[in-house]
Amino acid sequence: MLFNSLEFLIFLPIVLVVYYRLPHRGQNAFLVLASCCFYASWDWRFLFPLLFSTSTDYLCAARRGSRTDLRTCCQLRE
Repeated sequence: MLFNSLEFLIFLPIVLVVYYRLPHRGQNAFLVLASCCFYASWDWRFLFPLLFSTSTDYLCAARRGSRTDLRTCCQLRE
């Protein structure tokens, strides 16, 4: 699906309507799902790097957010 295709012209309004009807926490999860559908519709092989990158970013941010001491948070372990 390309940005200038008829599929995208249908896809975008559906995503926007669903997005604005969901609560905030659901909006974030839905955007990840919609992004995966968008990239997989063009070529499913792009889905795996996207999922890996998204999962890695989420886990790193969650781990960093759970730390209370900023000095230890930003230091690399040796």
